[in-house]
Amino acid sequence: MIGMRYGKYLCKKYNKPFIPIHHMEAHTLTARMHDSTVTFPFLVLLISGGHCLLAVAEKVDRFLLLGESLDDAPGEAFDKMARRMKLKNLPDYSTLSGGQAFELAAQKADNPLQYSFTTPLLQYKNCNFSFAGLKNQLQRQLIREEREKDIPADGVIPGIHNLCAGFQLAITRHLCHRLQRGMDYVERKNMIQSDNRILGKMAAKKRKSSEDYVKFRFTFIEKDELQLPQYMICIKVLSNDRMRPNRLERHLKQQHPTLVLKTKEFFSAKAESIKRMRLNKSESYHTASFEIAFMIVKQEKPDTISEELIKSCVLKATQLILGKMQSKK
Repeated sequence: MIGMRYGKYLCKKYNKPFIPIHHMEAHTLTARMHDSTVTFPFLVLLISGGHCLLAVAEKVDRFLLLGESLDDAPGEAFDKMARRMKLKNLPDYSTLSGGQAFELAAQKADNPLQYSFTTPLLQYKNCNFSFAGLKNQLQRQLIREEREKDIPADGVIPGIHNLCAGFQLAITRHLCHRLQRGMDYVERKNMIQSDNRILGKMAAKKRKSSEDYVKFRFTFIEKDELQLPQYMICIKVLSNDRMRPNRLERHLKQQHPTLVLKTKEFFSAKAESIKRMRLNKSESYHTASFEIAFMIVKQEKPDTISEELIKSCVLKATQLILGKMQSKK
């Protein structure tokens, strides 16, 4: 309301037209900004801290609403429950928003199915959403745990990570269920041409690697024209969306805290070695090379030992045992 009034004031002051824009419609149309091949009509799911809706974009100014939230939005549910669970009382989450804290805590879960949640609206044959029931389920489980374990007023239950993971899983399952209903409805009504039913790539942003990411102990491999971040030690390959400094740093600190103090130069040399070996060409070669690199790092030996000694030893042993053809391979 404040923004609208100030916008009207600016238009009046500078004699400019005031053009109302539905910001959720604007969010929908950004899909065509990211990918010009997206054509009307198309199905879109919009979820945020304040909204949750499923719609078919028929034209630039024409939208068919299939379903919307009957109460809270997903982001709102995460924020409110993060406060109720007192996640900010834990040092790891004290500076994070509710949604960020939930996601980070869920990643540390060892049993996401410890706490069960009932998926809402399964019996309703529409595409609406509801998150108030899931909030109530989490609230009841939280109260029961706090009473059984005699948790103080500012304390956090022992199974907080599993509870976060279970709640996140329940919300994701609900979103997927309602989205599937929308897809089925669109297909039955033939609202979108069969050659235009493409899932998942509309608004994807292709992230690029940076040489500076070496300080997070990451290099990258290329697959399907995408750069995928790959950790130099645990050889884990992440999605292109994880190619962000804050997410790469988070992985390093959570999964490999003992390597945080290693110098950037040490891992820069390792990155160059990986590039020379072209590890993404063969899955078996990829795995073997990284296993050797991992053993070298654990023993705190210089990286050059792989090229100067281990490579020649492996080639010689392969030639003697399996023959020259296998050695060349």
